[in-house]
Amino acid sequence: VGCSTRSSSIEAIAFNPVVPLPITEMFFLHWRK
Repeated sequence: VGCSTRSSSIEAIAFNPVVPLPITEMFFLHWRK
């Protein structure tokens, strides 16, 4: 499942490269939780 979550994160970043870093970090933390 870890791979899937990682893929989702990469896809989200690629889809929204304008999104700031804090957002990605928050999302990653939320998914990790």
